Amino acid sequence: MYTLFSEVLPKNDWLALFDNIIFNHPSFFLYCVAGYVIAARGPLLSMKSLEDFQFFFHHRNSIQASQIVDNAKKLMKRTPKNLDLRRLVKKLEPLTVGHYPVLNQYPKFVVDYRKRETDKIRKREIQMVKDRSYHLERSALNGNLHKVVHIFNSLRRNSNWNKRERRSVAA
Repeated sequence: MYTLFSEVLPKNDWLALFDNIIFNHPSFFLYCVAGYVIAARGPLLSMKSLEDFQFFFHHRNSIQASQIVDNAKKLMKRTPKNLDLRRLVKKLEPLTVGHYPVLNQYPKFVVDYRKRETDKIRKREIQMVKDRSYHLERSALNGNLHKVVHIFNSLRRNSNWNKRERRSVAA
């Protein structure tokens, strides 16, 4: 998908395919990707290694744009309404004159996932600091104060936490 079929189709087929993609709903491109895989079913099923698979998707083959378009249109007709990609992909809207539009309609699941991952990382870092503090305290109690001071100073120099996180760890 990231080469927009330019690696696998000759120029005339690529132009014909993109005529159809441009004049259909934006989700038609995704149906074309599935249509390409359906058209390549035979060769794909006969592959034995990952290298064969990768080679196939990065080199020209005998699949024509008309096959891809036909398969994509069949998929669009046969796809149930609740699974239709047209619900997920919005229609293209023209850019406004004079300024760029605000991009604030990110999919909620993507934003939520990034927030959860960031929170997990922050919690792990806080736990690591607490564990280090615990071990440093234990070392200090065992009479290794000079080692503790050296380790603490090196941690403080190499630290990339912000002050708010340091306060929450100290609490």
